[in-house]
Parts: sequence; C-alpha cells; structure tokens
Amino acid sequence: MLKIFDHLKNAEHVIWDWNGTLLSDVEHTVNTVNSLLIARKLPKLDIQIHQNTFCFPIRKYYTQLGFDLETESFEKLCDDFMNSYMKNIHTCSLVPGAHDILMKVKASGKMQSVLSASDQLNLDKMMDSFRVRPYLDHVFGISDKLAASKVYRGHELMAKSGVAPTRTLLVGDTDHDLEVGQAMGVKVLLLAHGHQSAERLRKIHDNVIEID
Repeated sequence: MLKIFDHLKNAEHVIWDWNGTLLSDVEHTVNTVNSLLIARKLPKLDIQIHQNTFCFPIRKYYTQLGFDLETESFEKLCDDFMNSYMKNIHTCSLVPGAHDILMKVKASGKMQSVLSASDQLNLDKMMDSFRVRPYLDHVFGISDKLAASKVYRGHELMAKSGVAPTRTLLVGDTDHDLEVGQAMGVKVLLLAHGHQSAERLRKIHDNVIEID
C-alpha cells in the first residue's frame, strides 16, 4: 500500500474506510454471510459473486442474495451477521502494507481518520485489536449494526476535523465510499482489493488503484 502515498501528498486530512480498505476481511465476510445463507438453505456465494453484488444499503445486498426480509427481521439478520463476524475477527489481518502507510501518513504530519459503516462499539474494538488507533486522530462509526449510510457521520467528522474539504481525501473500496466523498465534497481514491471489483469501480470513478 505504500505506493499510494503519492496520491495522498496533497491532502491535509486522509479519511480511511475500514472494512476492505485497511482491513482485509473480504474472505471473512463471505464466510460469515455463507453461514447465514446455509442456515436458510440458500445458495452460497464466493468472493467474485460478493464483489459483483455487494452494495449499500446493505438491505439491498441481502435481498439480492435471497434473504426474505418480508418474513424475517432485517435487524436480527444484521445482529446475527455482526455477532458471527466479530466472533471470528481474529482470522483477519490488515491489508499488506497498511501499518506502513498509516505510519508514514502519521509521520508526515497529516490528520488521519477512519470512517466506517460498522457500529461504533465494534469498530472501537477492532481499532484496538489491530493496533491502529495510535495512528488515528478520529474514529467514526455509526450508532447501530444496520450498516446504513455513513454520510451523516462523514459530515460530523468533517466538522470535527476543521480541515477544508478541498484539503481532504477519502480512501475507500466501494461505490458507497464514492457517494459519501461526493456528499462531503472531498476527493476520493478507490482501492480495488476490497468488497467491490475493479471493473465495477472503474465504471464509476477515474481514480482507482489495484494493490498487488
């Protein structure tokens, strides 16, 4: 990931998405979703299907996979997912080079934050578990486990940071990150190693990087 540092050099504030961007959790997410699908006798997915299907709002993603949200609680489904996801979070690791880029950005004097659709409580646990909090000035998750839009939290983060949108860069791995960045009025860099394929990302944005 160090090779993306040049793309960050003009920013005073770098905002990172967490899942799929800094945390390599795509396989773990697929395994967790599959456990829910199997319990309902629904077809399993693989990483390619996931990357070509994953979207926000997360309700739409679940519906596309076959979950019947007319007959079961969406809130309970999200709880079941997050409980299982966090139980086995130790199987994940940071994206190769993530610690190095976080350290380099911190050493350069830039402000650095995480903005995530994960609920704040579990996000805080992950920040500590993966030892990234020392690099960060702010950690903003959402208030529940429904993985809703993080636009409102993005606006709160911008107000907290005091850094102008023109001097801020959001780094993410999905079309939702692009939507969030556009709503915040900041530049966006998309990394194609996460929850959506490079092909999908390049159709919507011209600043996409594949990390080897």
